[in-house]
Amino acid sequence: GSLIAALIVPPTSGSPQPSASITSVLSGLGGLGVLKLDSTDLTPAQNIVLVTSGKAPDQATARNQMLLALATALDKAGANVVIAGDIASAAKGGLIGAARADASVASIISTVDNATFASGQVSVVWALANEAKKKTGQYGATKGTEPIPPRPN
Repeated sequence: GSLIAALIVPPTSGSPQPSASITSVLSGLGGLGVLKLDSTDLTPAQNIVLVTSGKAPDQATARNQMLLALATALDKAGANVVIAGDIASAAKGGLIGAARADASVASIISTVDNATFASGQVSVVWALANEAKKKTGQYGATKGTEPIPPRPN
């Protein structure tokens, strides 16, 4: 997670990694089967949305721990991170459920559990705006969330 974060999150000072370096390292990780690249045309970004759906069919705990480690590394590198998914992803075994159950993650990463709806997609954008102001929230339609989109300040 830290390696990927160092590549795809622009540094707070100095220049971002050269595109060739990003492509080389991520392609190498792809070759190892660690991740799948749809494109090698990548540019560092300040706003990152991890999109998920449903519960992991098998090895949910290991999968969720790996993805939460990535999300946390991206946040520590300075990115504004939101995990967005459907209502099923907020259940036990889902990535959003795991993020909300881990207090150390829930305090720094926003989640949106109704991103399959237009209102949830708006919430994702507003959650990113709030993340940029260091305001984290749990948004959506399930119990314990803020049911309406967050208001950017």
